[in-house]
Amino acid sequence: MNQHIADEGALRTARRDALAVLLSRAARGVLGPTEAQLLRQHVETEMRDADTARTERDDWAGRCGTADAETDIAQRHAEHAATELRVLRAGLRANGADPTQIQNLWAQIRLRNRQWRDAKVRAAQAEELLSIAHETSNRAETALNRVRGLAAQWARAGQDPTACIDTDAAARALAAAVADPKE
Repeated sequence: MNQHIADEGALRTARRDALAVLLSRAARGVLGPTEAQLLRQHVETEMRDADTARTERDDWAGRCGTADAETDIAQRHAEHAATELRVLRAGLRANGADPTQIQNLWAQIRLRNRQWRDAKVRAAQAEELLSIAHETSNRAETALNRVRGLAAQWARAGQDPTACIDTDAAARALAAAVADPKE
C-alpha cells in the first residue's frame, strides 16, 4: 500500500514538473502540437485527481459529521445515565440504604445467574450422557438375554452349551444373539 502511494506521488510530481515546463513554453509561444496535446492530458489528469480528492473529502466530511452526531447522542445518553445513577444513589442514601452494598448485591445476583445457567447447561449435558448410557445398557442387557435364551434352548435340546461352542452352527447362533438387532 505504501509503495503504491509513493509511486502515485512520484508520478504526480513528474506530471507537475512537466506541466510547469509546458506552461512556461506556452507562455513564451513556443509550444508545439505534441506538447500541446501532452499539456492537455496532464491538465485533464490533474482535474480528475482534484475532482476525486474533493469527492473523497466530502465523503469523509459526511462520515465525520455522522460520527460527530452519533458521538453527541452517545455523550447525551451517558450524561443522562450518570444523572439517573446519581439520583438513584441519592434516593437510596436518603432511605438509609448503602448504594455500594446494593451494587455489590446486584453483582452477586448476576454472578449467581451466570452460575445457574452454566449449571443448567452441565445438567442437560449430563442428562444426555445418562440417556446414552441407559440406551447402551439396555442394548447390552438385550444381547445378554438373547445369549441366555440360546443357552436355555441348547439345554432344552439336551446339548451342553460349553461342549458345542466350537461348532460353526453354535458360533453363528451365538454371534446372532450378541449382534445388535439395529445393525
